[in-house]
Amino acid sequence: MFQDFKYLLCAQIVFCVINTAFSSNTEWPCKDKANTSIPESNVCDGFVHCINGRDETSWTCRAKLCNEQQYRCAYGACIGAELKCNKQIDCFDRSDETDFLCDPTEKVFEKIQGTCSEEEFQCDTGECIDTLDMCNGFADCKDASDETVNACAHLECSAGSFRCAYGACISIQQVGNQVWDCLDGSDEPVVVGEITDSLKEMEKEKDEAKPVRIYCNIPYDKPNLLILNKTGEMVTVLSSFSKVLQNDIVHFDCLPNFVLIGVDHLKCVNNDWYRQWPHCERNVQFPCKDSEITCDNGDCIDPALICNGVKDCADGSDEILPKCVNRTCTENEFTCKYGACIPKNKQCDKNKDCADGSDETILLCTEDYEECSKILQGSCDSDELVQCRSQECIFNDELCNGIIDCSDGSDESVEMCAHIVCPDGSFTCAYGACVPYTALCNGEVDCADGSDEYAELCAPIMEEKEKYEALHFDDSYAANVGKFDVIKEKEILVQEILSGQISSALITEKNIDSTINIMPEVIGIKSITPIISIDADIRIPNRRCAIPANREALRAADEEKNVTLKVGSQVDANTIVTFSCDDGWYLIGGDSMALCMTTGQWSSAVPKCEKRCPPHWNGISTDTICTYENKTSDCQAYSKPDTSAVVTCAEGYESNSPSQELRCGIDGEWDKTKLKCRPQCVKQSKDKPMIEEANVSIYRISKDNLNQEQLQYQMACRGTIISPKLVLTSAFCFNTNDLDNSIAANDPILYTILPSSMSIGIFGQYEQLNGRHNISQIIM
Repeated sequence: MFQDFKYLLCAQIVFCVINTAFSSNTEWPCKDKANTSIPESNVCDGFVHCINGRDETSWTCRAKLCNEQQYRCAYGACIGAELKCNKQIDCFDRSDETDFLCDPTEKVFEKIQGTCSEEEFQCDTGECIDTLDMCNGFADCKDASDETVNACAHLECSAGSFRCAYGACISIQQVGNQVWDCLDGSDEPVVVGEITDSLKEMEKEKDEAKPVRIYCNIPYDKPNLLILNKTGEMVTVLSSFSKVLQNDIVHFDCLPNFVLIGVDHLKCVNNDWYRQWPHCERNVQFPCKDSEITCDNGDCIDPALICNGVKDCADGSDEILPKCVNRTCTENEFTCKYGACIPKNKQCDKNKDCADGSDETILLCTEDYEECSKILQGSCDSDELVQCRSQECIFNDELCNGIIDCSDGSDESVEMCAHIVCPDGSFTCAYGACVPYTALCNGEVDCADGSDEYAELCAPIMEEKEKYEALHFDDSYAANVGKFDVIKEKEILVQEILSGQISSALITEKNIDSTINIMPEVIGIKSITPIISIDADIRIPNRRCAIPANREALRAADEEKNVTLKVGSQVDANTIVTFSCDDGWYLIGGDSMALCMTTGQWSSAVPKCEKRCPPHWNGISTDTICTYENKTSDCQAYSKPDTSAVVTCAEGYESNSPSQELRCGIDGEWDKTKLKCRPQCVKQSKDKPMIEEANVSIYRISKDNLNQEQLQYQMACRGTIISPKLVLTSAFCFNTNDLDNSIAANDPILYTILPSSMSIGIFGQYEQLNGRHNISQIIM
């Protein structure tokens, strides 16, 4: 998808250049190393045309005026109004496609509030801040998610305010005061290396003497990563809007509870980064004290804070059903639907004191029964019907029964179910629905949110069940004949549904008598018995599928929604889940993709992950032969446990031992370190029996002095052959790139080798000469 977008973006840029080049004769200087210029109409149009990005910076675009037919990007560029919220990025900073800008107002308020109370904003890390603290130039969230394009691009600043490059608003008096009042520093021209119009004439002579500045851009997709600019004792946090100058170094750190994976600093060289950017992974912290409770993200909190209605863990793991289901509230406390206890006087006080908001739903806080019934009925034409939020009408007894009947799922939500008190013998789902207690941890998802099959909740139950069955096991046919019949009937039913022989096994005139007794009863709502014709198009109830919790190193993702799924969680019917493993692990016992069917079963077995040994055979000094189960296997792939690898020295190399056998263990590690072989200096290979000199000439590609569009090789230095595949030379040979592009000076693609006896100074790029060899690797 990203590749397609890249080509689309290029096509749009070309299109703009072609159309505007004829409409504007005024050139605008990019002030880059090549002294290029672009049509003035291309400046601040949402796309970067200058190599250094100067045409799309906030200080270039801040004074640009957009007309009524245009939308103003957060950093000041103007695009066509019709391009806003068209599901394609047209502003360089993506400020035309944020959720807060494009979603309906009601949905925006829901996303801002999250699980926080009214007039609060929920940060990406879960904590709540006052909405007045959003987009004020200061990071009030730990992860600064309140000061981003996503959070601020939809805002309009008042008169007398300055708009930061990401959309936040600060006082105009704070601009240019040598202090970063915008989180990205866009209020300070010195930070972005630009000079305001009023100072241009004064600084003109100095500018001409200064070297041309080349910038490196900071990637967008680095969550939890802190990018730091250190100048003396001053440390500044950079954002994706910041530009790093040529030869400047940025340092990296991670947010609390995350660990840095990769390099801790990078240097901007020739408008590019020459090493892979690091990323942050959740840190495995030291165990909490005996007097503390460990959150799922590793935080430590006081046990008294568990299930109190407030998310004291940053990830909210202290306010979930598995942690709170066995909690007993007192008479003076209100029980939240997931089990937490809050003071009874907090119920219906217009502030959400339960983490799920179950203390403040309209149905719970409406004391009049008739009024409550009217709210449920909505515009439906019968008091035996309930109106979904999506405007459909469903029967009363379909409300809060664990099965989603409304297209938007509103019949199985906290808002619709929190007021219900489940009868004895029932299990209360995390959002308030009632299902038979026998549905708890039976291997099938019966609550719409899957809370009856939470891995944390079911692990102790299944352990006790296995112990009981082990003590009371009876494998006689008489003891199990009932189970055999039920299993067989279920298999036949599933096969008939999947093959299309029947529409469903739901209530019909023929089976109504046998099913009515097991239908869950919703307290406080009149129950009815719908009679459906045998020929009617009966909808199969959508069940959810559980991803088994006992899958070490397994990764699951819903690629259609671009979200990662937790192992042990559940997914909706018709969801295609893609499975993969952590690095060094491989999928076994199942397919990499599986469909969650409407029956609550997977289309294929959920795979497991197997630890494998990494390939350590890359190099030129050894030869390796790998075998698995008496068959030759690929040594360059990760090896299965019990794979044998026989290592010998390659031609021109020697060791004290002629060979070595290594074996891959179940822990994914080889049982020995690889054999080390040393070169036999200046030893001729078998295919070169003639005595040849050991010196070679190393050539670097450069531009032709007579024709700058042609490339040629010029001799850079000399070297000595020390083995059939190794040449020793000076490191100074690889410190220059004569092409003046972004290729690193030590990239092998720039060099080639000839025997010194050929005595050639220059030759063409595509000229084939005897004895010429390419370089595969340069080791500094």
